[in-house]
Amino acid sequence: MIIHYQDGRVPCYQASPKVYETLACGGLAVDDDQKDVFALFEDGRHLVRFENPDDLAAKIETALSRPEERRAIARRGREEALGKHTYRHRVQSLLERLPH
Repeated sequence: MIIHYQDGRVPCYQASPKVYETLACGGLAVDDDQKDVFALFEDGRHLVRFENPDDLAAKIETALSRPEERRAIARRGREEALGKHTYRHRVQSLLERLPH
């Protein structure tokens, strides 16, 4: 379960490193409704979104009762994270933006 920090005053939309780390390790990421996370990863395909504590409990129950589906989402999440969202990808993107 990944819950992003919010102080209630300054909106923060940045995806936590925990998202990338969980996915890269092959874990099932169950993530709060963080804007930047779902701009990069698809709910139900790469990870699972929850909206409130009751929804979180329901999503965890579902994941535990459907091991094949849980493993498939975790596998696709790992493939997506390692295929598009490593430090190597981020550095390459920065280098491509530098003037030559």
